[in-house]
Amino acid sequence: MLAEPELSSLHRFKPDNPMHKTTTLFIALSLLGAASAPALTQGFEAFGIAADTFEEGPTPNAVVTETTDPFGPDSGLQITANGIWHTGDAIGFRNIFNEVENPVGTLSYTFWNGVGLSTLVDTTTEGFANEGAAYTGGGANFSGEIVPGGAYGIVFPFFENTSEIALSAYYSLQGMYITNTTYAALAMLNGNGVSRQFEQGDWFQMTITGLDSDENVTGQLFVFLADYRSSNPDDHYILDEWEWIDMSGFGESTANLRFSFYSSDVGEYGINTPTYVAIDNVVLTAKALAGAVPVADGWSYSPWFGDYYDANLPWVYQNDLGWLYLDPQSTPDDITLYSNLLRWAYTTAEAYPWLYVMDEGAWLYYIKGTENPWLFYDADTKEIVEYPHDIDLEIGVAD
Repeated sequence: MLAEPELSSLHRFKPDNPMHKTTTLFIALSLLGAASAPALTQGFEAFGIAADTFEEGPTPNAVVTETTDPFGPDSGLQITANGIWHTGDAIGFRNIFNEVENPVGTLSYTFWNGVGLSTLVDTTTEGFANEGAAYTGGGANFSGEIVPGGAYGIVFPFFENTSEIALSAYYSLQGMYITNTTYAALAMLNGNGVSRQFEQGDWFQMTITGLDSDENVTGQLFVFLADYRSSNPDDHYILDEWEWIDMSGFGESTANLRFSFYSSDVGEYGINTPTYVAIDNVVLTAKALAGAVPVADGWSYSPWFGDYYDANLPWVYQNDLGWLYLDPQSTPDDITLYSNLLRWAYTTAEAYPWLYVMDEGAWLYYIKGTENPWLFYDADTKEIVEYPHDIDLEIGVAD
């Protein structure tokens, strides 16, 4: 059985519904254009990273495995922590953190991939020791202006073909801010023992690829982090500010983002330019349920699901059944939900108001318009079932 989601303070209010449920209104909204869907901006302040700190892992929820050290004698040990940074159900930043003990019991070194969390402000120290700093010296605000010392993410892609960012099925990707890391920027600006100083003709490019849950490509963008290709030196640049990257053209089925890098500075072992990028403020918009029209003030109208308030996804308030938690693995027309009324249940755009109630192990048909008690028809017993069982639906208090 699925674990019950935690209830929060938002369930102690009933949102005001500004809509009139009429066919005329639905047609008018369809023709005139509805209000934009609720937006969510995922920055990095919510992770609570201490000032001037870089967290390269592991994540609190990491799954730990142990293998033989791949780079040393058989007596060595590699401890891998595979996890996700997240502050909610809308987006997750993947992270793999490795510790190598050689001999066992003695930490030799660590390495990581994926997304790290940073508040570093160092824009002058060159080299790998400063891999976690953004060249801006801080994160971005909602307008892309630099916030000195503000939190941001550092992407250092996985060795294998693994995505760095995972998105909930309830949100569509709009875009994010990006900038260079200090490590990469100074390597291109001045050169170092591995990277050469950029000159006319050089370039450093990042590709962001969107993938659906089956790893099919849903969108792709190519972004220059540095460009010295022009014959005019005045046109040469190394990105040193937060740049907005519009990804609204990625398909609605986008579930994962993968980052990859390309450079004109390539050696025997591949790219010499450090393959890092800083990111901040990933913007998502809530997806409507199948056929739904966003209306106003966080409310939408669905021809099959009725009026619902989705400003707090994955929690929604539905006029018939009250507060519902939509399982993040659901899709806009095939949903698993939790309510204080029914506990875990399942329905689809074709089936509703039929719901499969997991505790009952039966399909129940909601008799619309009934409330306190809510009435359902049991397809197996052919009887009317009353809900709730000592549950206060309006304020979300479980029994």
